[in-house]
Amino acid sequence: MTRGRLIRPLLVEVERVDTAQSEGAGAYDHVFRTVAPEKMRFRPPVVVRAQVEQSATRAQSPSAAGDVPESRYSFTLHMSELERAGLVLDTGDPDFRPNDRVTKILTLAGAPSKTFTPPLRVIEVQAVGLGLGGRQNLCVLVCEERATGIRG
Repeated sequence: MTRGRLIRPLLVEVERVDTAQSEGAGAYDHVFRTVAPEKMRFRPPVVVRAQVEQSATRAQSPSAAGDVPESRYSFTLHMSELERAGLVLDTGDPDFRPNDRVTKILTLAGAPSKTFTPPLRVIEVQAVGLGLGGRQNLCVLVCEERATGIRG
């Protein structure tokens, strides 16, 4: 059964937070439910096909503490490809979470197209697009240039 396809996909390198190692390194504060970005530990990067959408690049807004970067990207991933790569949890949810980070965009041939220094931080993971048979079709990673704490 077909589940659709991505439009003009590229390859995206994602580093997922290693929660056990991060907690051991003192990165997670259980009282405030936040993460110290400088102490986070990451699993080896995974490369996935994604449709890349960019809504703002090198944008900034003024704040009392100085300019705040607001570059924002959305990466749409196909759930069937994540399932084949073992990146879907037993619950059916994608194995991505806030504070994972996107480090590179590559061509389908594997040549670097864009490197993010510092990496983009995932601020939201959305499993969207119920398809045929009631299964999730897509996963959207919404990323910003700056680190954020865990929500919820």
